[in-house]
Amino acid sequence: GGQLVAYTGDDQEATYLAAARKQGIAIRPPHVNLSVVGYTVDVASNAIRKGLTTVKGVGIKVAEELVLHAPYESLDDLAKRVNARRVTGAANLRKGHSPDACGGIIAALNAAGAFKDLNPTTKESAA
Repeated sequence: GGQLVAYTGDDQEATYLAAARKQGIAIRPPHVNLSVVGYTVDVASNAIRKGLTTVKGVGIKVAEELVLHAPYESLDDLAKRVNARRVTGAANLRKGHSPDACGGIIAALNAAGAFKDLNPTTKESAA
């Protein structure tokens, strides 16, 4: 996933991330509102944010679709705005299923923690 892989290959990605951790650089997980396609560096907070393509099953086209419509107010908002043909599981999310029960990309993003602190519905986030 991400630009580190583009330059190093999957085998060396973990090595580079481990080296960054040893130097006190925080490695943050991918997030639908904070990540882009590849890795990003936040110099101010001394951190690297993993890109959406680091999530198993999320390719460049899916990551671009998610980034295009971000930020999302809620899971409900995400489900309504992304192309459900590209982001598998979004149709089930629209039907009210929990992200882990949606399957596809939605379940993979959920397992990776990419929805952390995102409310299920916009109504709840306004309450």
